[in-house]
Amino acid sequence: MPGTAELIAAECFAHDHTDPGKPGIAWDDVQAKQQLDSGLVNDALTVVAAFE
Repeated sequence: MPGTAELIAAECFAHDHTDPGKPGIAWDDVQAKQQLDSGLVNDALTVVAAFE
C-alpha cells in the first residue's frame, strides 16, 4: 500500500498539497471558492477511504 504522501500526490487534485499557504484562487470569486471547498472535501474523503 502506498504511503500517505504518495496517495495524496496520486489521488488528491484540489490543491498542490506540497505548496504551503493558501491556494492560488480568486478569493473574491464565489464559484472558485466553492470549487476549491468541494475539491478539498473530495481529497479528504479519498485519504479517509485509504485508511478504512
